[in-house]
Formats: sequence, C-alpha cells, structure tokens
Amino acid sequence: MNDIIRKQIKDVIVPQSNEVIRRQASLPDSYDELPNAEHGDRIEKNPFFEKTRNKKAPLKNTNSTKNTGGHGVFIALLFVLIMVAGFFTLNYFASAKVEIEPTVLSANIDHDFTAKLLNEGGDTGLVFNRLPFVEEKLKEVPATIEKKLQIKASGKVKIFNEYSKDNQRLIKNTRLEDEKTHKIYRIDQSVVVPGMKVVNGKNVPGSVEALVYADAAGKEYNITEPADFTIPGFKGDPRYAKFKAMTIPGSQIVGGYNGVVNVPSDEAVKVAQDELK
Repeated sequence: MNDIIRKQIKDVIVPQSNEVIRRQASLPDSYDELPNAEHGDRIEKNPFFEKTRNKKAPLKNTNSTKNTGGHGVFIALLFVLIMVAGFFTLNYFASAKVEIEPTVLSANIDHDFTAKLLNEGGDTGLVFNRLPFVEEKLKEVPATIEKKLQIKASGKVKIFNEYSKDNQRLIKNTRLEDEKTHKIYRIDQSVVVPGMKVVNGKNVPGSVEALVYADAAGKEYNITEPADFTIPGFKGDPRYAKFKAMTIPGSQIVGGYNGVVNVPSDEAVKVAQDELK
C-alpha cells in the first residue's frame, strides 16, 4: 500500500463573522500517469493479489475420461479379434477333402459271348460298331510335263420365287444369266423353288439354294462380287420377272481356268502313291 499516491489535505479555517467566504477552487496537484506496465507491476506486487494468485486451482478428475477411452480401445480390439477368428473359421470349413478307396474284386468268367453289329439287329445285348480310320500322307511330285486344263467356275446361288404360292421345279442344267455380263451358268441338279408365304400380312418369296457351273471354262466366268441372275427359259412368260437368283453372301463363283499348266506325269504319280502305302 506504500505505493499508493497520497493527496495533501489543507485545513479549512471557519470564519468568525457571518460573511461567506468563498474559497477558490483548486485542482489537485497534477501527476504523471503511470505507464500500463508499471501499473500492472504495482498491482502484482501487492500482497493482497499475491495471496489470491498463490491459491491452487482445484484439480480436474480425469479418471472418468481415461476409463472411457480404455473401454473404447478394448471393445475395438475385441471386435477385430472376433472378425479375424470368424474369417479363419469360414475359410477352414469352406472346403472338404473326401478320399474314396474303391473296392476291387476279381471274377473268373468262363462263357462265350456273341456281339452283333450296331444297327444290324444288334440294338440290344452286346454290340459293336466299325469306326473308319483315315490317315493322310503327303508327298511332293515334280511337275515335268505341260497339260492343257479347262475348268469351269462354280459356286452357290439362291433362287427366289415371287410369282405365286405354288412350288416351281427347275430341271438340271436350267440356265441362269448374269444381268451384267450376260454370261450363262447352269444349275448342277434339279431343284424345287418353294412358293410365296404370307408373314405378318406381307408376301415373302420362297427360296432355295443351288450349285451352279459356268457354261464354259475360263477365268472370265469367275464372279467375286455380288451378282443377280435371270432365268432365260421364262422369257415371254410372266414368271420371267418374278423368278430371280443371286449369289450367296460369302460365297463366290470361282475356279474357272482355260490354259496350259505344268503337271506331274502319270508314272511319277503312281510311284508316289506306292511309296505312301
């Protein structure tokens, strides 16, 4: 308390008369304001504040928080152990190994058995069947002689019937004419072109596939692109415009050749065949 600034007090003289004496107001002696730092130091040095600061704050009880955290860790570890144990248990029982030991018995049979060929009265009882065995062997034979070859191009076409619902038979060697080149091709066998059908209210033409050969040998009859054909035999008939043919997608009319090539002699071919036997 010694640091507190004291103010000087002056005695006041009471007047003897009834006159009112007015004392001139005076301001207290001015003093310099202490800096904030010095003011704070002065308060901290005061014994009153030191006693208050020296009192210890009550300690917080952290046992409950620690206990709660410990229980959480324990539960998490227990859950992980249960999951690991369950995983290994499921893997252990997911598969099983079974060992089978067959019993072998020996028997002596003294009896004559008769087997019949399958599909020849041998559908029941003891039967057997013949299996063909094909073996391929190759041998190169030199081509030493010239030979003239004439090969006709061949391939498959599809013939359509848009004329009627009746079937139409086309005999062997019926001609087909290429609409672009006007070359003639002939069907290899007799075929029957089905009549039209009604599907969903629409007429669908009947169709059939046929193997055709060129009318003459030569490369000029080879067709490697899609082609359309007419049937010259129906000219002058309403069927001419209603019967069409076209090459099958993925199938070509090829193989035609007319010229000289080198081929092996007949003797060389026979010798090679004997060696392959």
